[in-house]
Amino acid sequence: MRGLILASMLLALCGCAAGPGSRAGEVPLLQLAPAALGRTMALQQRLVFIRQQQRDQIDALLEVDAHQVRLVMHQVGQSALKLRWDGSALVQSRAEWLPAALDGARVLADIQLVYWPAEQIQQALPAGWRLSAAPDQRQLRFGDELVVTVEYLGPRHQRLTHARYGYSLD
Repeated sequence: MRGLILASMLLALCGCAAGPGSRAGEVPLLQLAPAALGRTMALQQRLVFIRQQQRDQIDALLEVDAHQVRLVMHQVGQSALKLRWDGSALVQSRAEWLPAALDGARVLADIQLVYWPAEQIQQALPAGWRLSAAPDQRQLRFGDELVVTVEYLGPRHQRLTHARYGYSLD
């Protein structure tokens, strides 16, 4: 049962994710260096996924230093996904019950879109993409299409809404 619940919520992160050599217009997968964050970070979070009126939760531990990004997602004491990014290689381990389509690269890109400096993100975007940033919001656009919005709702509350893939993540 836990696999079905988590699978449904994590499928939201899979979407139609494209790799670094993606075609024009496909949502870019950010691959910024851990040091580009400009600080260390350690967060324990309860993530709430909403997709098609379905709401699910999972816990996550995120640590970033100048050398690595480390993420562990777990539910009811069971490790679901672990990933480690050193700026050149993404290593992930996953529970067998996770859907095969779950892509750690998309998860990393969402993390970076929320937390990394807007200037670093803008420099990494391919042609046709732009990021606008204000203290309480970021918007990622392809041409005139609003693709992703990040809202900073409080000191510890962010909401990423992915219009193209149809999910939100608090």
